Amino acid sequence: MKASDGTDQTIEDIAAFRKEVADEIASEETMLQKLSLSHRTDHQGHLLAVILIAVAAVLILLQSHVFLLWLIVGLLLYSYNFVIILIPTTTKRARPEEKGILLNMDMNDRWLAIKLLWKKKRLAVEIGLTVFLGGMVPLALSFSVIFGLGAFFAIYLGFLSHMIEEQLAVIVLAQIAFILLFYAMMIVLEPQAQGITRIATSYKGKMGEAQSNGRKAFMILMMFIVALLTFSTIIALGAIFLPGFTLLKIFRTSQVLEGVGLLILIFFLMSQLVIMRHFQGVMSRRMAAGLLRTRIEKLREEVLDPLDAWSEKKELDKGESDAELTTIKKKYYSVVIYDIIKQDIFGYWPIYLVGPRLRYVLSDKALAYIR
Repeated sequence: MKASDGTDQTIEDIAAFRKEVADEIASEETMLQKLSLSHRTDHQGHLLAVILIAVAAVLILLQSHVFLLWLIVGLLLYSYNFVIILIPTTTKRARPEEKGILLNMDMNDRWLAIKLLWKKKRLAVEIGLTVFLGGMVPLALSFSVIFGLGAFFAIYLGFLSHMIEEQLAVIVLAQIAFILLFYAMMIVLEPQAQGITRIATSYKGKMGEAQSNGRKAFMILMMFIVALLTFSTIIALGAIFLPGFTLLKIFRTSQVLEGVGLLILIFFLMSQLVIMRHFQGVMSRRMAAGLLRTRIEKLREEVLDPLDAWSEKKELDKGESDAELTTIKKKYYSVVIYDIIKQDIFGYWPIYLVGPRLRYVLSDKALAYIR
């Protein structure tokens, strides 16, 4: 049997592909089982985070001016959290056994794959968005806790006890709202699961349907899309660029660092670092586990089951047969081209991120099935 890409689809090739799919499902189920186990450090981390938040709250109640210091540290950590990458970390891919496969690839194969990837600009953009925006999702809970405390005291000190200017409190609350809405948007979009590409494809199909339903339906859909994009852009710009303005406003309206001890500054910095890393680890593990469940379900229902059904068909038009097998392989490679990557600090505070799976990104065979 011969496939649409011109390669001979022998019985051995199909059997090998089915084994690859089955092995992939088994591997992801093993990973899911490990991630689903409750980490023994979770409860200690939760307790430590609660203690640090409680101590910070007491310090702010006793010395209201240090509230602004908590905000400054939080905004700087939010704006420059990427510097945490400079901390020595251990990076471990979920499948260390694949290192041997990559080492065995000769330079010609890698160069061919790189040239093919270069031509697939949509895939390159999707990988970039998945890595960059997907890495933000696990930080949502961390900064919700940090800025949640900030919002509480902005309301209390600005509108109830009047210990800071109401105008400053409004600016602080607006800034926190932009940041939290931005993270909420990231959670809804699910960039770690290629949610942006999925939504874009969905709306492209809806535009086609709307055009067939008449100009009015098309215009209504376009107005909705423009409004949605405008809202998303405003939230993103506010979350990215407003922190600089907010920090400047804090420094101009208050001598925030006067009378603040170095120990309080260090305590706030270390507290927020611990809170950020702990909840980032918790949420990233849940994100990775949820992603694995979805992948396993998709590999079973959209790849393995159809592949078995396809193999059982004795009499099938050759062209139809090749097209069906190609569709199955496209679905398979679109899932497995991404990998789960674990990072920790010398074995502590692990976080889980989504990144490209080099075994397939550097494979011209796999890339041939991906748009």
